[in-house]
Amino acid sequence: MPSTPDRVFRLAGRLVSPRLRPLQALVVRAFDDDPGRDPDPLGEPAVTDDEGRFAITFTAAEAGGRGEGAPEVFVRVSRTEDEGGAPVLESSPVRVEGDHLDLGTIEVRLGEPVPDDSGMGGTGPLHDVQDVHSPSVHGRTPRGLLSVPRSPSYRGRFGRLFRRLAPLNEPPDEQFEALAGTMFEPGADTWTGEPDPDLDNPGLPAGYTYFGQFVDHDVTFDPTSSLQRANDPNALENFRTPRFDLDSLYGRGPHDAPYLYQPGGLRFAIGRIAGGEADCLRSSPTLPDGATDADRRRSRRALIGDPRNDENLVVNQLHLAVLKYHNAVVDELEDRGDVPDERLFDEAARVVRWHYQWAVVHDFLPRIAGADVVGSLFSHETYPVYQGGQERLAKLRTTNLQFYRWKNEPWMPVEFSVAAYRFGHTMIRPAYAVNDGSGQVDIFSPRGDADELADLRGFRERPAGRQVAWERFFPFADGDAAKLQASRRMDTRLAPGLRDLPFERHLRSLAARNLLRGKALGLPSGQDVAVAMGMPPELVLGRDRMGLDGPLADAFGHRTPLWYYVLQEASELGDGERLGPVGGRIVAEVLVGLLLGDPNSFLASPDMWEPKAGEHGATEDGVFAVPDLLRHGGAPITG
Repeated sequence: MPSTPDRVFRLAGRLVSPRLRPLQALVVRAFDDDPGRDPDPLGEPAVTDDEGRFAITFTAAEAGGRGEGAPEVFVRVSRTEDEGGAPVLESSPVRVEGDHLDLGTIEVRLGEPVPDDSGMGGTGPLHDVQDVHSPSVHGRTPRGLLSVPRSPSYRGRFGRLFRRLAPLNEPPDEQFEALAGTMFEPGADTWTGEPDPDLDNPGLPAGYTYFGQFVDHDVTFDPTSSLQRANDPNALENFRTPRFDLDSLYGRGPHDAPYLYQPGGLRFAIGRIAGGEADCLRSSPTLPDGATDADRRRSRRALIGDPRNDENLVVNQLHLAVLKYHNAVVDELEDRGDVPDERLFDEAARVVRWHYQWAVVHDFLPRIAGADVVGSLFSHETYPVYQGGQERLAKLRTTNLQFYRWKNEPWMPVEFSVAAYRFGHTMIRPAYAVNDGSGQVDIFSPRGDADELADLRGFRERPAGRQVAWERFFPFADGDAAKLQASRRMDTRLAPGLRDLPFERHLRSLAARNLLRGKALGLPSGQDVAVAMGMPPELVLGRDRMGLDGPLADAFGHRTPLWYYVLQEASELGDGERLGPVGGRIVAEVLVGLLLGDPNSFLASPDMWEPKAGEHGATEDGVFAVPDLLRHGGAPITG
């Protein structure tokens, strides 16, 4: 139902201490989540009553009058009515689907504010809110991470792989920020717009940086999926767990989120300019006739399952390509005619998920962690089965996980999400040639630059001349190899544009945000993790191999922040081409383990499912990679 200026929303909740005692006289403010700009306040601040309850009302006009009628809001909690007072909690954005949203009981810790990834003081999660997801910019992570249990069998969303290791909570924050200051490419102060080719990793195409970002947004998105409820009706408590189910694509499905889909609910809505195909949903003055973009009805922000996939023009167009792949699969299944109409969407979603999962395991992971590491996680066994009285041998795919295990259901290890999987930040190039006519385009232009073509930031319509030609990002057999760009080397140097993030209001260095986040969450040192994993002494990096000098070597040479250690290990032991033994094992085990723990993944399929030649983009039996997905969905390869 479209928003109207006089529509009124009500936001309510209750604040309690960790011992569940009501917190009185705390000030709660609501804000419209608008990445890329300062958030707009909604309604009047509320003060919690004797039971810790609060309620805030605001109008659709205050929330921008969004066409889909579902604004995304977040709340800040502080001790005083002074707007400059340090908050003790800032929640993740929540979509208001109706006129009333009850946030439930929110645990608030009133000790010293802990620096979180937004630069605000932060604390516990929105425990009772099911539709919370991460903010949609680089370097942010769910604020619920600021209170993580040390049990590997924790039934919620986060846990720890090495719960008995001591946290690295020294030295002071200033030393962590000083370490962050060393973590940028040479010449970051005098960036000229031409990436130094000596810092490239020629064995890893640039597109896998953004495919990795797409994967991250998938496994850290958990909106109580109606798709999973339909596929697994007995798993009533399993929907807060991370899975490779493409919830970031499908949202809550065509019944609960119909605005993501074309009429009929089988295909995704695709934005197309006037004069395009029948699925034209929005005109765009910036795109040539017939070009496509994510659906942006009445808003510059994409109307997609996970707003984080709109944060830059590359990941946005990758998301668009997967939408198109789903639509192509629906077309094929309809043409084949052997799937009942009522099962068509579910079958298409299964096909898409399994091919995507296959690409993660067989294309992405070997490039990142090494084929030997990924291969060591799998073994195949055969066992007899009987059909029609005849014995045959069936295959069983088994996995060998040493560190990532669970008792009840998979969970997200903070060592993965806050440290090891942040390797992708070092792979980002300072600038990209997105097509034949673009030249080198910065990932982020200097702050305040209003030129639409100046950089690749998202949350806007795709400007003319910025359509990604995927042969520049992924290897295609018939692509122009000379145009294929490499990712940056895996090391401790980040692109200049990540030192001063243009959309952040406080701590703007991505390196500082990552390091301080790890400290706030009590992550152990890289050396302690390496020893706990049983690495031989020659593979445990000490002071002499950390690449640090002077006071920083004294502070971090023997006990190094886990994220920094993973990057330096990749440089020292992976030649800057792939992750080292600690980072590679954590990343590979968690991604494979998430698939193993999902009863709907291809790993749970009978007879070891694999892609089949001639079906859904696969050209050979058992072979399917990201370029196959892009080509089959009709994404632009050249241009």
